[in-house]
Order: sequence, then structure tokens, then C-alpha cells
Amino acid sequence: RNSETARLFCFYEGEDSKYYNRRIKTIFTEVDLIQFDCQGKNNVLKIYEKIKNEEDSLQEYLFFVDKDYSTKSPYPDVYQTPLYSIENFYTDPRSVKNILTDKFNLHPTEVDDFSQRYEDLYNQYLELYNNVTVWYLACCDEGIPIEINKTYRVDSHISIENNSIILKKDYITTLSTVGRCIESRLSPEELRKYKELYSSILQKAEHIIKDIDPKINSRGKFEFDFLKLFLNYIKKLNDNHLLNYNYSHIKIKHLFNDDPLQSLSEYAITPEDLNTYISNHLPIQ
Repeated sequence: RNSETARLFCFYEGEDSKYYNRRIKTIFTEVDLIQFDCQGKNNVLKIYEKIKNEEDSLQEYLFFVDKDYSTKSPYPDVYQTPLYSIENFYTDPRSVKNILTDKFNLHPTEVDDFSQRYEDLYNQYLELYNNVTVWYLACCDEGIPIEINKTYRVDSHISIENNSIILKKDYITTLSTVGRCIESRLSPEELRKYKELYSSILQKAEHIIKDIDPKINSRGKFEFDFLKLFLNYIKKLNDNHLLNYNYSHIKIKHLFNDDPLQSLSEYAITPEDLNTYISNHLPIQ
């Protein structure tokens, strides 16, 4: 703490600093950020509890966690994302409009056109993948293990063609079919148990889906995959000279292969409650 420069201490689940640091620096321009990768949400909360019990004030400490599928209210001194994770800030329709305008430099008429196309397709995607979310939650309640990132890969199930979402497989169209995806990934013993509990899982899923909000509970990494599909769709149209203008600078691969949290950070939205949370702190010197 004995420093000539004011400091804030920031605690993250993982690499979330690539999103948050830019936002903190916008509010506190002359400040050093002392940041810690806590290796998971639970560790952030444990450290929060420890510091809260040991310090008189938390004004120089910032704690950030993802909501995930939690329905619990966050601690008052911990920022919890209003949606599933920070990736959802990158895939919001407003973020996509920023990418089309500032990164792709599309003509304003095409920005408006593709922004509307994205929003329409995004809503269709949310409806489809809500079945996956609900099935996953129902399986967790029944003690059935699912590697959700490996089992329900977005590019394995859908593509975007002619302004429409095209289903490659019908596994995600209904609750009664979405469970097929995981069968090949279960051990013989797990599969036996899964089939025994299938009716119970389906019944629980049908109950859960009545109350769940598709947007709030949409898995961020899946949304990143959907965004990649959409931007590749635009690139394909441009490569085939099907846009009103020809753009030589539309490149997608490096945005996602290198470090999407970093490379797309400037285009992501910043919720007002995040600005409020950051502003309520005070750097220490």
C-alpha cells in the first residue's frame, strides 16, 4: 500500500480482467490495478469473506463473479453479472452493432440491416438453446453428469444460411429430444441410470422451463459460438460478393482463435449497474 500511485485490489474468477479492467480504468484513469486470478467463483467469495472480516472498509477492494445458473442474490459488495457470464456482454445485439460499425466498418445501411438480422436470429437461438439449459439443470437435479460444453456444441447443431437458423440435428428442438445428445458420452453404468431417470428428468425439465428466462440463463460460451457463426455468415456473404458493398477488411478468425475476451472487449456493452459498482469504490494511496 506504500505507493505513489493510487491502487485498487481486484479479484476475478479467471481471465475476466480482460473485460473489467478497461471499465475500471474508464472511471479511475490514474490508478494501478492489483489483480488476482482466484481460480473460480467460490474462491472469490471465500476471499471476500476473509477480507470483509479483517478490514474496516472494502472501498479499495473489488470482487467480480459470474451469475452462472444461480438464483441467489449476490453479496452487496460483490459484483455479480446480471446474465450468465461476462461473455453475454459481448453477444448482446448492441455489442454486435459496435463490431459491425467499428471493426467491420460496414456502411450504415448494412449495419442497420445486419443488426436487425442478428437480433432476430439471436432470439431464435435463445429459444432453441433454452431447451439445452433446462435439460442440463434437470439432469443436475437428478445427479446425472453432463459435460455441457462438449455435449451441446453450437456449431454441431446449427448453422446460419439465408437469414435463417438451419438445424443440422433435431436434438435441441424439444425437451423430449434434447437428451439424446448426452447418451454417447455416458459410461454404461451412467447410461443405465440415465435411462431409468429419463421420465423424471423430462418431468422436471417441463416444470423448470415455465419459470426460466432464456436470455438471463443463456450460457455465455455458447453465445460466443453463436456470435462466431453469425460473423462468419457475414464474411461468407462478403466473400461471395452478395453485400451491397465489397469489404476487404472483414476478418473473423483472429477474433476468436487468439483471445476473444481481449480482442472484442472494447465492443462489449457495459451495464449501468457495473459502472455504479465501480464508482462506489475509492482507490487507496
